[in-house]
Amino acid sequence: MDQQQLIILVLCALAALLHGLSGFGFPMLSTAIVANFYPLSISIVVVLIPCLLLNVCVLCSAPRPIWQSLITYTQRYALLIIASLIGTSVGVTVLFYLSEQYLKLMLGLILLGYVLDQLRARPLTLQASKQNMVLFGFAAGVIGGASNAMAPLLILYLMASQHQKNEVVLISNLIFLLTKIVQLCLLWSLIKQQLAYNWSLIILLSLTAVLMVLIANRFRQHISQSHFRLGILILLGLLGLQALYQALQL
Repeated sequence: MDQQQLIILVLCALAALLHGLSGFGFPMLSTAIVANFYPLSISIVVVLIPCLLLNVCVLCSAPRPIWQSLITYTQRYALLIIASLIGTSVGVTVLFYLSEQYLKLMLGLILLGYVLDQLRARPLTLQASKQNMVLFGFAAGVIGGASNAMAPLLILYLMASQHQKNEVVLISNLIFLLTKIVQLCLLWSLIKQQLAYNWSLIILLSLTAVLMVLIANRFRQHISQSHFRLGILILLGLLGLQALYQALQL
């Protein structure tokens, strides 16, 4: 293992720990970390398999069997899931044709706007309506397919529509898992190339991500709803600032 891979592993381990505690963050943060050493399209491919395994681990941490969670939330949030999957397909295409600067700029503004709104005495709330599910699901899918930054918009919708922490974690990771499968199918040729050239990095990232999220799952159950919400807002704010900074750098 060279120094570059060691840096990637250490930083991605922290990202996986945050994901286990909050339910999101690893795809976006790990992609940003790997993108410091590889092109964005290659970075998305390198972290794809670790992301899939990590999402499965989070879903398996639910109190009831994973198949029951899949059936329940798939039925209840079918529109959100379908819109996210369609958006992801569009986003993967956008990845190869549109500069990520515009996506990062829009994402950063939306996130910081939401965080600032939540600091008001009467913050924004959203209804879990069909229209909002389609709108936020599609937008999150497009951004996720193009930059692996689906989580913030999806979490924004789930938090603003007053979902509890366990629901936020399970719903978001179910959608992450399904959209990663879409990416896996659409980017399979690139994935085969990276498995040939970077197989050791992908395996180490996968093992590290799974280990850290299993550790974090034990602590998440002891976090109160108020502390969970505060932690999410802080993380969303940091991700928003990071997205704006990356947009300006680009």
